[in-house]
Amino acid sequence: MKRWIVTAICVLTLSTLIIGCSSIETDTLIQGNELAYVQEKLELGMGKAEVKEQFGRSFTSVDNMVEGSEVWRFDYVIDKAYTVSTKASEAGVRYDRSGFLSNKLSSQLFVYWTKDQLVKDAVVYFMSDGEIHEYRLSR
Repeated sequence: MKRWIVTAICVLTLSTLIIGCSSIETDTLIQGNELAYVQEKLELGMGKAEVKEQFGRSFTSVDNMVEGSEVWRFDYVIDKAYTVSTKASEAGVRYDRSGFLSNKLSSQLFVYWTKDQLVKDAVVYFMSDGEIHEYRLSR
């Protein structure tokens, strides 16, 4: 009986460490070099499970007003107390300009999905040299 309990505790502890370390590593990479990480880890045609594996589960599902399709928005905030603006323009989903300009947001990744739940397009907005830049991954 004692051996079973010790084994169960060891398995649970190891699982927690593996899951915790992998998410910490991903967050660190994303926070440290957003554009390079996206360029290396995100590919057109990836499924939702693959995107979650690479970028985590901390995203907001928003509607693409132009196409009516789903978009995942990953917000990488500098100031953890900051709430990202959810306003959208008439042209569809847009980045949080005020968050970038107030230096409370380091980047935003938008992942656009096909009807088959595969990555169709992606856009990363990020600050560099005091300006907001955009990188698009599309066909």
